[in-house]
This record gives sequence, structure tokens and C-alpha cells, in this order.
Amino acid sequence: MKALLQEIIHFSTRVCEEFSIGTIYFGGGTPSIISPDYFREVLSVVRSHFEISDQPEITLEANPNGLSEDYLKAINDMGINRLSIGMQSAVQEELEILERKHTLEDIQNVVMQARASGMTNLNLDLIYSIPSQTLQSLKKSVNSAILLAPTHLSIYGLILHEETVLLKRIKSGIYDMVDEDLSGDMYAWLMEYLPTKGFGQYEISNWSIAEEYHSRHNLQYWHNLDYIGIGAGAHSHLMGYRWNNVLGIQSYIQGVKETEEGAFFHPSVQEKQKLLNEDMVKESMMMCLRLTKEGVNINSLNMRFNVDIQETYSREIKKLLQISLVEMLEIEGEMHLRLTDKGRMLGNHVFMEFI
Repeated sequence: MKALLQEIIHFSTRVCEEFSIGTIYFGGGTPSIISPDYFREVLSVVRSHFEISDQPEITLEANPNGLSEDYLKAINDMGINRLSIGMQSAVQEELEILERKHTLEDIQNVVMQARASGMTNLNLDLIYSIPSQTLQSLKKSVNSAILLAPTHLSIYGLILHEETVLLKRIKSGIYDMVDEDLSGDMYAWLMEYLPTKGFGQYEISNWSIAEEYHSRHNLQYWHNLDYIGIGAGAHSHLMGYRWNNVLGIQSYIQGVKETEEGAFFHPSVQEKQKLLNEDMVKESMMMCLRLTKEGVNINSLNMRFNVDIQETYSREIKKLLQISLVEMLEIEGEMHLRLTDKGRMLGNHVFMEFI
């Protein structure tokens, strides 16, 4: 915690004066394992060293088990105003496959306690394409989540990373992976069903009951704007650079301790990259296309990067228009390029065109 606070102070002295904090995100892992006193201290240091916008969005990620009403009330009282709970599934067998320790009853209890504590902005995370999952079991999980009346849903397709226990079990034949056709059916059902329950899709994997409940923090990523990552393994995108900190906690602590006077990057920064204008254009195309309603605001990107998007990507845009993966439309007098429903199903294929 001391290193974390020192890193916050370090970057507060190195960003331009007009830099303003609009969102703070305590991300997982499981940050909710620590005492509320630590969050209070972090927020105090951020508030005293940065300019904070009016009514910032402050999110805490949490697992469903282990949170009490007193804990939730304490974090709500200090200004944490958004809770993101890793529900993942309502089916016990699927939770066990994912090695999650909670039950559906745990999820129901923590949502009830969060409401009792005064927390009104609530996201639930779900996963589809879990080994053994069927369309019917996904429907059960989604409807169980909807019954809890969250303001936001994040629903991601399962990503299997190398060296994970789950991937090893799939490779050894213990579990069968959901096939691509069924996975596609699941996503198509989500896009069709959730709007009928009041959840509008605004990003490939995200739905909310109203625009005011869009994840403002994640929108910063999807618009490819600046953010500062603090802590071991954190990633940052700021002032034309991208960098990441070392993963090891002890290495992180030691590196922050050895920060030199006047240096922008401290020794815990493992990798850094100066971004070229063309890199930022490509990344902005890929990130903004994730936004299902607005997509890429062509006029905005042209001004931001001094480019002509339609000329730079004329071949790619023409190809994608012809196969109906994107559409060009005018929104409030500005041209936007966005994914079609078919394009949302094949988002990665679209993004690859702009790499």
C-alpha cells in the first residue's frame, strides 16, 4: 500500500496541469479482500494530489462471497459509488468448472446487502461459452441476473489462457469446449433478448438500463483516451506513451522505492512504448468499433489525429461495407462507422482489418 500511494504521488507531479480524474477503478483480482481503511487512504491521496471532476465514477470489483453489509456501507460512505460483482453463472456446475467458490444464493445476498448499504449502481459480470454450458443454462444465468435488477451487465465469452488449470482439463478431455456455432447462437440470443428486458447494448460485451449507467471508466478505454494504471501489473496509456508495471509485488515495491528525482518512469515500469500517430489511429479504430451505438466518430478522429479516416482506410471500409459487417451513418451531423449485428458476431475479423 505504501508503494501504491507513492506511485500515485509520483505521477501526480508528472502529468499536465489540466489532467482531471473522472473515474477511479479498483480492479481485480479481488480488491475487496482488503480493509475499507485502505480504500479511504488511497482515495484521500488521489483527491489531494489530482484534480477530481464533479461526481466521479468510483468502482470496486468484488466476488460475491465475503462481503458484509457493514463493509459495503463503509465503502459507499467514502464515495465508492459503483459495484461490479463477478457473478459469472447461476449454474453451480458451471461455477465449479470455473473454480468459483460462490453460489447463486451468495450472489443474491450480496446484491441485497449492497442495496441496503445505499449502493445503487450495480454491475454483474457473466460468462458464456463455459465448457458444458448450453443455451438453456445461459438463459437461466441471464434471467437470474436480471431478477436481481442490476443497472449494468457485462457478458464476456470465455477466454482460455495458456497454463490455466481449465485449459489443461479441456486438453486432457475432462471438459468439452463449447463449439463456435453454439457460442455464436449464445451471443446472438443475448443481443436479441436483453433489449426486451430493458438492457440496451452500447458495447460488444456490455448492456445497461440507461445511458447514465454506462461504465464511464471503460468508455475511457474504448475511446482510446488516457488513463493511469497504479500497482503491480498495472497498464497505463498517457501523454503519447503506453507502459506497464512489473507483475511481481516485491519487484514492484522495490522499484517504486528506487524512483529517481525528476524521472518520469520509475524502475517498476517494465515495458514502455512511445506511440506513433499511426499506432494511435489504428488502436482508436479497433477500440471505438467496439461501441455498438456510436462506433467510430470519423469527424472526431480526423480532427484528433489530423488524418482522413475514409481515405486512409478506403479499401478496408469498402470491403467491410460490401460484406455487411459495418455500416456508415450520420449521427447528429457527423459521420460514424459502426458494426452491424453481423459485424458484432465477427468483431475480431473486423478489427484485424485495421491492424
